[in-house]
Amino acid sequence: MSVAEIAESDKMREFRTTSLHGDERCRDCDVFYLCRGGCRRDRDLSVSGSAGENIYCDALYNFYKYAEPYLAKIVQKLRFGGV
Repeated sequence: MSVAEIAESDKMREFRTTSLHGDERCRDCDVFYLCRGGCRRDRDLSVSGSAGENIYCDALYNFYKYAEPYLAKIVQKLRFGGV
């Protein structure tokens, strides 16, 4: 199959549908913009069939809260060129 055929296959459509983030805790999370719910395979499927909370949510949250200021500095240096 070509990449285009794989991307439009029934299995890929199903994967994308179940990957939609449905966990309410994430909607209000201040680091969701960084983790985006984490890897799909690490999220439990909810009753509705959408991916729920990441099983590593607490660890990811702690990591991103720690790393956020450092990541912001890296982004600033990349955007404005600096060493």
